[in-house]
Amino acid sequence: MKDDLPTAFGRLHAFAQTLSGLMKEAQEAGAEQATGRDNTDCVTVTIDRSGALLSIDVSDNWAQKLDPKDIGPAVLRAVQDARVRQLESSMDSVAESGLLAKIESLNIEDMTPTDIEPPRPLRGPTVAPGQLVDEILQAIESGGTQARPATFVGTEDVDDDIAARVELDSTGIIDCSVGIAWGKSVGGSTIAWAVRQAYDKAYEDVLASAARGTGPQGGLFSEALQVINSLRTPRGQ
Repeated sequence: MKDDLPTAFGRLHAFAQTLSGLMKEAQEAGAEQATGRDNTDCVTVTIDRSGALLSIDVSDNWAQKLDPKDIGPAVLRAVQDARVRQLESSMDSVAESGLLAKIESLNIEDMTPTDIEPPRPLRGPTVAPGQLVDEILQAIESGGTQARPATFVGTEDVDDDIAARVELDSTGIIDCSVGIAWGKSVGGSTIAWAVRQAYDKAYEDVLASAARGTGPQGGLFSEALQVINSLRTPRGQ
């Protein structure tokens, strides 16, 4: 028998929850942190599973191998190296644990539909289903051209000698630049400190954004869940 809409949605929700749990288990299967270096071994970073920066070190002899303008790209190369090492660790652990086979064997038809408690609507009485569908479709269509991943920027200046800029998204560091005043001699520890300070400022904005919650599209889908839940026929009737 073909599922009605609420049952189908509940089955889909159960499938998504199960898959999410397995993916989280796979993500946590590898090492808790990973360390990477740039190709000159001047920059070393350590990140956690989420891509958050745990530590950064810049060698004091960096000027023998890098131009000042190359420090930022070296940080990015070190971060990428750490991400690769983290991924390799996770893949090895997933293969050994059998998680991949569990994920591949998932079948939505085998899922027991969940009873979903609808979220509290973000605006007054829920609009008519037809209008709600139109709004969701418009949000989806506009999302492909207008919505961009949120990025956050932090900067740090040290006595006019050095300026660091770090840009983050949900995966971690995506851009880094370091400027050093002409003729200034700056130690590796000072560079690392400035980059870390810039990172921390950007990360504070990441946390503040997460605390503010979802955007308008999240509200639309919450209302859609309200409508779907209203279609559910009480048991025994």
